[in-house]
Amino acid sequence: MDEQVFRDHLASAPWHVAEVFDDVDDQSEFFSLLLKDVVDEHMPWKRMRVRDGDVPYMTTEWKEAIRRRRKALRRFHKSKALEDWELHRKLRNEATRLRRKAIKDYWNAKSEDIRNKPHKFYRAFMPFLGSKKVKESLEMKLRINNSITTNQLHIAESMGVS
Repeated sequence: MDEQVFRDHLASAPWHVAEVFDDVDDQSEFFSLLLKDVVDEHMPWKRMRVRDGDVPYMTTEWKEAIRRRRKALRRFHKSKALEDWELHRKLRNEATRLRRKAIKDYWNAKSEDIRNKPHKFYRAFMPFLGSKKVKESLEMKLRINNSITTNQLHIAESMGVS
């Protein structure tokens, strides 16, 4: 952004037009719209995607593999070429392999640490065990003839209960 051009544009904006309105709210709305237009012209909005924080077992090697995979996928979406898809597939498999390795190494290190310091067990495993709340579901599901059914009457009939 060129600050001097921005200031010149603000100075030359038709602020006096707001005096046409009798209501103070209308004047305020006109000022805010005019200011918004000037600011948008000199500093347009940029969309940015913010991702969640890394998992505790994230490694730099795995993160680089994810970046390479995403870049290959963007290239494929632009070109639709088969070789770009194959590259993405190869990089996806590599990222998966590195993720599995990172998880395995993380838990091996945690296990060894907990073996030496048992009081850290709870702190290490609780984030991965989920909620303390007990989830009750009254809905019963049963696989009958390779299809899952939730109809209680069909379940009762298949069990021989009438």
